[in-house]
Amino acid sequence: MWISRSGRLAAIALGAGLVAASPAAANQFVGDLVYCDTDANGRYDGADFTLDGVEVRVSCTDAGGATCFESTATTGVLHPSVTPSAFDTACAPAAGYSAAGDLSGRYLVEIMGTNGALPGCLPPTAQRPYQCRVTVNEATLPDTCNGLVTPIAGLPADGNGDGDWCDPEDGPFPEGQILGDSSASQAACEAAPSPGPSDGVHTTFSFPAPGQNTVCSLYADFGYTPRAEEGPTRTPGFWKNHPNAVAATLPVSFCGRTVTNVCDAIGLAGQQGGGINAFTRHALTAALNCSAFGCSAEIQALLAEGNAACASNDASYDFGGAASVLDEFNNSGDAIPSGLEQEAANPKYCQPAAKRR
Repeated sequence: MWISRSGRLAAIALGAGLVAASPAAANQFVGDLVYCDTDANGRYDGADFTLDGVEVRVSCTDAGGATCFESTATTGVLHPSVTPSAFDTACAPAAGYSAAGDLSGRYLVEIMGTNGALPGCLPPTAQRPYQCRVTVNEATLPDTCNGLVTPIAGLPADGNGDGDWCDPEDGPFPEGQILGDSSASQAACEAAPSPGPSDGVHTTFSFPAPGQNTVCSLYADFGYTPRAEEGPTRTPGFWKNHPNAVAATLPVSFCGRTVTNVCDAIGLAGQQGGGINAFTRHALTAALNCSAFGCSAEIQALLAEGNAACASNDASYDFGGAASVLDEFNNSGDAIPSGLEQEAANPKYCQPAAKRR
């Protein structure tokens, strides 16, 4: 999944009154980890490190569609809705809680109510359960690690392998329960993909209907990548008018094949329109930029993903969304000198000889 840095949302911190309710039969928790994914592999491993001081907003709507819960947690700080004794030491399938649990990079919000009903909200139904959205206020990310969220196969994102689970006994973190539903008799903890990558919303959660006595906890991990050092890039307009620069940069890969011909590359970079045509234009341009100047791991990963979808004619792939990210990359270093500008533009290079006159 790719989340644009342009979609930063302002976090709204409300008073603890919304969450300071008495313990009830069915409590829900949303939380987990915000970290720097240094190798952009979608997993919290290796040299990756947690990010403290990042604001994460949890907003829930009731069965009538009205917002009935809204609160902001800060990673590394215990949210007032969670008691210290309920914070698991390892946040993994290991028994025991600890008041001195490792909070680094972690956020957790408890949404409390009787049998799944939040204070002041309509009770959920099987057809219209509570919907909760998790949003990172990306303005609170450190400058050294505020790149794109790394794509992870499947949702919700689970970068450190904790999984999503229902715990019918205690909580908020698992002590060996099966990932997903705790058992066939318990309510499902459902997670659905976010409506789109441009608004910063990571995952939408559905909580169970009343009468289903379970504790439902769902994880949403956010793995941001280190900010890439800005380097030269060139737009489609540059490449399609500078054939010698294209010739010096080929070959590149596109849509399951290797592009070796200058006019073939220029034709692809000159595609007009949106959707797959926009992806063609910006993917070929990005491939030339990566070959000429180098590019980040996330751009390389997006090119590989999009090219594979193109080669397999995957109609479900969001070619327009990928094109938008690649367009941003292709324009990011357009003003930085690259040495390729010494060649004069030659827009008629690939035209038949009769048209060049």
